[in-house]
Amino acid sequence: MEKRRLLLISPYFPPANVIGAKRAVNIVHGIQNSVGWEVVVLASKPFKSIDSNQALPLPRGLKVVYGFESFLRPFVKYLVKLIFTPDHSKEKVEKEKPKRESSTNSKPPKKKISYTPFDQYLWDVPGALKSGKKIIKEFKPDVIWVNADPWSGLLVGHFLSKRSGIPWVVDMRDPWTVFGKKMLQRPKLTRRIIHYYERRFFETSSRVVFNTKNALQAYKDIYPKEVSDKFTFIRNAFNKNLFDSKTKESDERFQIGYFGSFRSFVSSEKVLEAFAHFVESKKLSPDQVVLVVNGSVDDQFWINLQESNIESYVQVNSEVKVKDSLCLLKSWDALLVIVSPDYKWMIPAKLYDYLIAQKPIIAISNNHEVNQIIEETQSGISISFDNTQAIADAFSHYYFAGKSETLTNDDLIKPYGNAYQSNRFLEVLDQAARNSNDFDK
Repeated sequence: MEKRRLLLISPYFPPANVIGAKRAVNIVHGIQNSVGWEVVVLASKPFKSIDSNQALPLPRGLKVVYGFESFLRPFVKYLVKLIFTPDHSKEKVEKEKPKRESSTNSKPPKKKISYTPFDQYLWDVPGALKSGKKIIKEFKPDVIWVNADPWSGLLVGHFLSKRSGIPWVVDMRDPWTVFGKKMLQRPKLTRRIIHYYERRFFETSSRVVFNTKNALQAYKDIYPKEVSDKFTFIRNAFNKNLFDSKTKESDERFQIGYFGSFRSFVSSEKVLEAFAHFVESKKLSPDQVVLVVNGSVDDQFWINLQESNIESYVQVNSEVKVKDSLCLLKSWDALLVIVSPDYKWMIPAKLYDYLIAQKPIIAISNNHEVNQIIEETQSGISISFDNTQAIADAFSHYYFAGKSETLTNDDLIKPYGNAYQSNRFLEVLDQAARNSNDFDK
């Protein structure tokens, strides 16, 4: 039986280790080795030099074309570095800095205005189209699948499908127009352009995939039935094949670990306030318990930490490679995940890796979908985002329960693994392929 072919368009792809690449890597792991399909990937070379030895593993025989770029790339790289790269290098807050003002959670964060409807890959679209045409001519794919964001990939998938007649699938890793606070960071004209293109992409695609039920419902509430009938959801998933099997030396202290960043829309205020209350009320020393943050933090984090007066209880480490992350998660005694109220359509990708680490999860979340997953898998507890006392009580509960062993919930977490996810990818692919029009290959 001759295999059908999938053209996967994903600017984020190994050797780049950005979190957005994991969705695309899971697709190729699930599809490339399946019966009836093989994959060719159109990807972008990373904007910065990366050690390929640290890249996520890929299936043997996978064809990857790093053609999502144009002759303008060096100029764009310079601009991105000059204008858009945030500074997370400060290790402490200078004493002369003013105290933070009262909470502004109800307002859009103060951030540079984004004028482009898309992203820094927009300038690479002409080069990506040229590469895509060559791939179609050589490999004759049956379906085009776009992993977004970056949203510029959707432009490429749309135009390649229009010119070739090949059906295409929009895979929305993140919500676009429904994320109101992010949209407010763009001028009104830019927002109109985004709304136009999102609708255009949805109307011309064969299927539209979201990665949460919440996002699926939010978009169904906006779009008419003739468009929303195309909608479905496939969650992210853990994938054991992406991690090294090494172990990390244990720490005598009880470690509550947070894997991720504190930035716009993800505030550290409540967490640090609750942790301070926990250690003070239980009269614990820094030799007994530590809050470990692995990731980047913004200036506001250091201000919040200083005001909480628990600097000696908090350890901030640099980000680790995805391949090393499971080892790190397993070394902690409790895993902290924070779902900002602004992220009500999303589930943090780290949650799925937390599940496979099988250590108790403390979820600070008002997101019912996140809370349901934790409850169904018996992986931990969920606490309201604004309930500081309950967060402190959760820290206390797991601390006095003692150093944690691996949870015995293997069967319960299986639906959130890449085997189940891959079956869902294949279902959508088969549906899209059935919609294929005959065209001259």
